[in-house]
Amino acid sequence: MDECSDACAYGGYAALAAGVGRLAYAAASSGVAANAFRNTLKAVARGGVASNYRAVSYARALERYGSDAAVQAAAGRTNPFFNAYGALVGAAGAANASGCGCGN
Repeated sequence: MDECSDACAYGGYAALAAGVGRLAYAAASSGVAANAFRNTLKAVARGGVASNYRAVSYARALERYGSDAAVQAAAGRTNPFFNAYGALVGAAGAANASGCGCGN
């Protein structure tokens, strides 16, 4: 791999965005924001294929859980392993994007 290539830095930026996105999703500030972010993250993770599969509208989530706080709590229930993985991927992406190990 050419550590001085732009592709190396862009890969770092992509990893940073994925990691930060995962952490932002876990910390969304309201039920509406958490629900929308969760649906967006699902669509992005699927690469646009079946982007609406298992997407839940806020109205349906509110009907199911009964309050905005409960919707936020439900959307924020995430796998701690993947949150930690997201943090590590974000840190690795930041490190790679900042130079990729290029000695020049």
